Amino acid sequence: MLAPPFYIVTAIIATIMGPPGFKSLEQPISQLGAPSSPRPWIIKIGFIGYAILVQGLGPLLNKEAGSGFKGKILWVLTGIYGFAGLLSATFSKDVRDRRFLGMTHDLVHSIVGRLCFGGIMGLSLLTPFFVQKKQWKEWKRFSWLMFLASGTMAIFYQSNRWRGRQGLLQRGFFATTMLWVFITALKMILVEQKRKNTNQSPD
Repeated sequence: MLAPPFYIVTAIIATIMGPPGFKSLEQPISQLGAPSSPRPWIIKIGFIGYAILVQGLGPLLNKEAGSGFKGKILWVLTGIYGFAGLLSATFSKDVRDRRFLGMTHDLVHSIVGRLCFGGIMGLSLLTPFFVQKKQWKEWKRFSWLMFLASGTMAIFYQSNRWRGRQGLLQRGFFATTMLWVFITALKMILVEQKRKNTNQSPD
């Protein structure tokens, strides 16, 4: 639940203290972590902190899905989402003179970024199918809505016709995926509190 607010605060600071002439509507936020940026470490802290904090979601989703095979899939997807996000901070955008396994850091950044997005898309699509408890019925519509909204913006993000609005589109699907994380974590807290109150109530 703390992961999205932490990232948003660091992203705002990184943008304010970013390179002169940085255009949020046009340029992807990962540009703030490029070597040419005056303070690339700020947004890197945001990515790394988010990747670590979001891992708390994995065991909770596993529990809500029944702690079986389906729960483990959700846990793994959470791990992929976070670990790939951490790697995207490690391998900077626009670094083409350094290589890892024969690939430039820029290419690795692009690959792990897509892997990270695939992780959260998998979570928002599969969790409603895997969590079959009554308390989650209304939340399922929200999850699928975030899946559709994020996917649509990602498709436009990759389109050449929207090159001048890549920054806006990227921030759009960052917002929808992080909103999914925040609302899902909040839902789990409320469900758990309701269970405790029910167990503590007199017969």
